[in-house]
Amino acid sequence: MKLIAIARASTTEQEQSIKIQLEQIKNWAFAMGHEIVTELTALESGKHKRRPTVEEALALVQAGKANGIVVTKLDRLGRNLGELCRIVETLDELRAAFVCTEHMIDTSTPQGILFFQVMGAIAQFERSLILGRVTTGIEAAIKENRLVGRCPFGFNVIEGILVPVEHEQITIQRMKVAKETGQSAADIAKWLNAEKIQTKYGSRWNRQLVENVLKKDAARQLVKETA
Repeated sequence: MKLIAIARASTTEQEQSIKIQLEQIKNWAFAMGHEIVTELTALESGKHKRRPTVEEALALVQAGKANGIVVTKLDRLGRNLGELCRIVETLDELRAAFVCTEHMIDTSTPQGILFFQVMGAIAQFERSLILGRVTTGIEAAIKENRLVGRCPFGFNVIEGILVPVEHEQITIQRMKVAKETGQSAADIAKWLNAEKIQTKYGSRWNRQLVENVLKKDAARQLVKETA
């Protein structure tokens, strides 16, 4: 197949994430014997309804420049199951395929279509669970950058307002990229300790602490996206 590669990262992620996505896609395409004819990349917030990269990819497919789109993860294409299904339906109408390398989804096959629907439903369910754990009061506090409980890693508190700490925010982005590329929380904790990166409260990094930092960051991003 001739495929268009889409690599997208939120505005809070490092551009390194896009490079990693493209590398994974190219390695997959080489192994499967497919050709990547175009690479489309973007740093854009997930809350934006309009996604120029996806629109451009669909236009190229419609023009006959490619017969499919490939991404590394489902959320690189759409924000939720409904949006994903609409894009895949458009591709189906154009007799084109959607491929997600991480979950080995290929909608050119009946099995791929079924698996895509299942994985999309799970992704949306997980998103709902994260949002559901955030109470209305905490959600409002996050939107206003007010402190709730202990000061989270990545911030300092000035007069009750959370202020980002640049080097800690960079560490969080490195942790997210490492997680996306398959490193476990325990592995991440090891290199954080090896680099002598300080936690917020003086303890050493461990699997649970890494997971907590990533979960809090994910919840914060989701609340801001829905603001």
